[in-house]
Amino acid sequence: MFESMLKEQPAENPVTGLHAEPSIELYNNLAKLEEMVKREDTPECYRFLETNILPHLHGSMSVPRIVKERACRFLSAVSKKRAEDFSYNGLPTVTQITRAFIALGGLDPVRWAPLIVSLTEHICGMSTNPDDYSAIEKFENALAKRELLMQDLVTAWKAFTHAGLPGVIYAKLDPDLDEFRLPRLDLQVADLARDRSTNIDVAIGSLFPQWKRHQKHEIVLGAIGAYVLLSTSPHSNMALRRDASTFVAAVGKTLERTPVKRGQLREMFASYPRLGQYVLERWNTVSGLRDIVSVPSGKASTFLRLDLNQESTPRDGQAIHKALSHALRGQDLAAIELAWADFWGDSEQPDEKKAEFLQHNSELFDYFVMAYTAMHQPARALQVLNSMPRLSLKPTLKTWTSMIEGFKRSKNASGAEAVWRRLTSSGVKLDTAIWTARISCLIHCGRSGQAVQALAEMADLWNEAVAKDDTSNAVKPSIEPVNAAIAGLFRINGANAARKVLGWAVKQGIDPDIITYNTLLRPMVREGLLEEIDHVLLLMKNQGVLADATTFTIVLEGALQQIAPGDTEKQIETVNRVLEQMEQAGLEAKMVNYAKIMHVLLREGDDAHASVKAVLAHMWSKNLKLSSPIYTILVEHYFSRDPPDLAAVKDLIESRNLFDDPSIDRVFWERVIKGFAMAGDTDTALEIFEGKDNIRTGITLPTLEVLLRALVYRQHWEQGRKLVNMVWEHKEHFPAESAGGQPQRFWRHGFWGFAADTGLFDPDTRRHQAASV
Repeated sequence: MFESMLKEQPAENPVTGLHAEPSIELYNNLAKLEEMVKREDTPECYRFLETNILPHLHGSMSVPRIVKERACRFLSAVSKKRAEDFSYNGLPTVTQITRAFIALGGLDPVRWAPLIVSLTEHICGMSTNPDDYSAIEKFENALAKRELLMQDLVTAWKAFTHAGLPGVIYAKLDPDLDEFRLPRLDLQVADLARDRSTNIDVAIGSLFPQWKRHQKHEIVLGAIGAYVLLSTSPHSNMALRRDASTFVAAVGKTLERTPVKRGQLREMFASYPRLGQYVLERWNTVSGLRDIVSVPSGKASTFLRLDLNQESTPRDGQAIHKALSHALRGQDLAAIELAWADFWGDSEQPDEKKAEFLQHNSELFDYFVMAYTAMHQPARALQVLNSMPRLSLKPTLKTWTSMIEGFKRSKNASGAEAVWRRLTSSGVKLDTAIWTARISCLIHCGRSGQAVQALAEMADLWNEAVAKDDTSNAVKPSIEPVNAAIAGLFRINGANAARKVLGWAVKQGIDPDIITYNTLLRPMVREGLLEEIDHVLLLMKNQGVLADATTFTIVLEGALQQIAPGDTEKQIETVNRVLEQMEQAGLEAKMVNYAKIMHVLLREGDDAHASVKAVLAHMWSKNLKLSSPIYTILVEHYFSRDPPDLAAVKDLIESRNLFDDPSIDRVFWERVIKGFAMAGDTDTALEIFEGKDNIRTGITLPTLEVLLRALVYRQHWEQGRKLVNMVWEHKEHFPAESAGGQPQRFWRHGFWGFAADTGLFDPDTRRHQAASV
């Protein structure tokens, strides 16, 4: 019954006009409600409100003052009763109450906060220990009710994020209230909060910019409490985690930028001691949830419209791997959860077809373990591990290596060492990769002393095994963990320690390789240590280690540093000499090698103009065709000049006939469109977008959002409307990464939100026609 309350939707009453006035029937029903309150029970009165009053309200009508005041007074009484008793007693859910307040235009954060905080506190107090119940049936019933209350919590927060914003119509009729409407993180507000003695009210409050600061204090308590509950709940299902991930991500990222001490928490939750205790007991677990939402720098604030409620479109293993890689680069926990949902599905036990797919792509389990651990979600990583036996799969050494790599990325050396102790105590045979991962993790986490000890431990174990004539469980020291140690030590300015480690390795009979020498050369070049550079190059020659493209780019970088600014003749001479040396060393003329050199040169800024031309001339003299990545590097350089060299970009496109070159990829054209748009040349940006069908159908919505914003900023309304109409007309051609394979996600992209906010697109059209995508 409680679940049906959450899901029931009353029939939609027709709205007769865009600007309809309040009807006589509305006032009559209000009078009936006031009479009912005197004699009927509260649930019956609420049902009358929901059926006979709320459907008469819609976004184009201002709610009459008398209706708002009296209906909200009744709702406040309902809210108080619900906060006192969350058992099924006929009262509306918190979500229903919240949406009713929104429909009336009377949601007050100060009055709403005690309701949502009380719900959170009640859920936290519900036991998830089967020993606390006299029968397993009672335990299962309690978990089911807890799950429904948590769903109520999430949907209530979704509705609240819409309150106080323009364009919100009667909540039960508006599908947009089924998603979170949170602004992208306001970095300036978060940084300001940090400067003001970590004012968490300001930081968390920035997620709800529509409310004034004095209205947000208890809302902040509710947000933190819900965040901890949703992050640590051991019995929440996959669908609920996906549903809440946008909210969890936003609060987690804000807490990273404005950390809170335990003493502050204790003081903040003084009025809610049970919830405060729950939060404090789990704070160490959740305090590491960081870097969840990626915020492009310099991008105007827009509303996040990520939809994780739709059924995911099945993807193959390669596509899931790509999606997971992208999510991990963007530190986007919501996208990682969506990738896992695509991979595993929503069923606790996959069917035969799904199980075959999972077994065939078993290496992805390792990747998910690493991703969740890197995102400070070790509990989720453990759930991934525990799912493997259901498919007759077992974690391998590569799985544990992936977990240690994840702990490295999250800077959790203690977690990595816990895994290590478990492995060594179990007697598992280790390998070079996991030793290397451990050593690299320790240095990355600031434990360089322990890392060097680990390297010595590896050698001692090997020597002991050799002495016993049994090396079956030992790993012979090799250059890989040594390189990891040296690279890590150089990163923390431990050059002397790095040299000692290399000397120790040589004594152990471990020969350096090209990675070792490149690692040594890089800091020497930065510091201009010419004699030491020559010494390392001589050692390479004597040992017979051949230079690679990385070596030459390092040497080129060092050589360019010694040339006076503006000495173009010397630059060209140096570049040509390095290119000749590369050929003499037998390096193939691969585009990736030239791309590395171009990248080094262009870091010099405008001073690199002559040397870049020298590289291009060299390549063309060898009849080498430039790759799309190199063209992209070039236009990046031209756009980064002050002022942007738009003529050079146009000349490059025309002179190399790039419009007719099928090898030029979407990344290049997107960068060109963004570059012209951000430089103010919106005519050229739009012209390029319109240029050819194969260009237009490849450009993604994030790029078009940049172009649309530039057009609106310059008040080019007709061109903006033309762009929106063009995207609408060709919506079926947009690539999967724009739409995510899901029509609802396509329509909820920020492009459409901005277009609607500026009057260039009618949201009602989207509602009625989204199904046609």
